[in-house]
Amino acid sequence: LGPAASAPSQVFPHFSTLMVDQVYSKVPLSKRSWDWIFILFLVVDCVIGLIVDLEVLLVPDPLRYNPAKQPFPPKVVVEFLHDYGRSTDPLLLSRPIWYRVAITFKLLAIPLEGFMAYGFITGDEWLQIPGIIFGSIYAYSTVLTLSENLWGKHVSPKPEIVLAANIPYILFGLFLVLRLIDSRPFHRVVVPKKRN
Repeated sequence: LGPAASAPSQVFPHFSTLMVDQVYSKVPLSKRSWDWIFILFLVVDCVIGLIVDLEVLLVPDPLRYNPAKQPFPPKVVVEFLHDYGRSTDPLLLSRPIWYRVAITFKLLAIPLEGFMAYGFITGDEWLQIPGIIFGSIYAYSTVLTLSENLWGKHVSPKPEIVLAANIPYILFGLFLVLRLIDSRPFHRVVVPKKRN
């Protein structure tokens, strides 16, 4: 082949990049300060789910709520939610079947939220795929309920409050996807190591 058989890096300038393995180092949580937002949001959402969302299933008919027969959720929480529903969020009071199904799936995802919060703390990359799926569904389902509140059968008389209450959930889902979409979200390249 003669002179034509020159080194691959001379024929293809970027070939040398393909012949290099990236060496990664895990970034500790102390240097991932933005991840605390995801951790806190996941933990708070677990608590909200176990109290607020669970109320939707435990009290299927707000008009027949009897605190003497139903000690949980606490009476003060139930009354606050029902007052909020009457003044701002009629969907929360009407509780159609699709809404209760969505709440059920959200409650089933609470263990996953706990594991994801732990994964963010430890920097475990197993949460990447389930986290991306969770964030996508989270944003999507919130858009559905928000659309019902704005343009559906259960239009809110105070759309600005409903928007303020729901937009953080949409943003959280989208930012969670963006945070985890990197191939190694909790690592950084330290030194390129040439292959033998």
